[in-house]
Amino acid sequence: MRTLTPIEGPAVWHGSRIDLREEGVRTLSSAEIDEIGAALRHLRLLGDIDFPDIAPDTFPLPTLGGYLAGLGDELRYGRGFLLLRGLPRERYSLDDTARIYVGLGAHIGRLIPQSYQGELLGHVIDVSDIEAEGRGYHAGGAQGMHTDNCDIVSLLCVRAAKSGGVSRFVSAAAVHNRLLEERPDLLEALYGEYVFRRMERDAEFGDGALVKEVVIFSRQNGEFSCNISGSYPRRAVAAGDAVMTRGRAKRWTR
Repeated sequence: MRTLTPIEGPAVWHGSRIDLREEGVRTLSSAEIDEIGAALRHLRLLGDIDFPDIAPDTFPLPTLGGYLAGLGDELRYGRGFLLLRGLPRERYSLDDTARIYVGLGAHIGRLIPQSYQGELLGHVIDVSDIEAEGRGYHAGGAQGMHTDNCDIVSLLCVRAAKSGGVSRFVSAAAVHNRLLEERPDLLEALYGEYVFRRMERDAEFGDGALVKEVVIFSRQNGEFSCNISGSYPRRAVAAGDAVMTRGRAKRWTR
């Protein structure tokens, strides 16, 4: 059995103990909003630029760009979240809002596809009536707590939902430490491998691997990471790829 120790640092936080308005929110200044507008005008002068070609040089942000460039490390080594407010959505069309969103993200990191469809920008909308086996953000209804398979996840609110639409987030490091205090046996299990069954089309149009063994909690070179999704292990069990024990979904031997 491994020796389990608490996670330390700013990534360990409790929502009831911090002031999110002071510590988790940054409001764009009028000068920064003007800079974003200038970057959009510059981009449009370049012609019909597709998302992969929106980059710091095609969407230049002379001052705000420096802040965004350092935000990746702040998210990775800090608390891991930030609410950026103040973008005047009413000024822009939906297409220009998308260009701005991608342009801001290009200063933080590199866009990657979200599914087998290859979309670099996905819309959270219920299309389950026309899309079979839609992903969570296309299926409507609530989603359970989960992580995505990338370093940074971002959301932009275009308009408020008629109902629901509330986003929640939690410190995985704080959950880890609570389990260490109260249920170290479960924490030990979460450091073991689980069987995940991916969405069939993601596997088909990806690397071809439908079933994978995934570690939920990991600590490599002193850095903590979490990869959690309740649906993928349950898909594996339902398909007969694994059997759910008290600790984890273990792979069948065939």
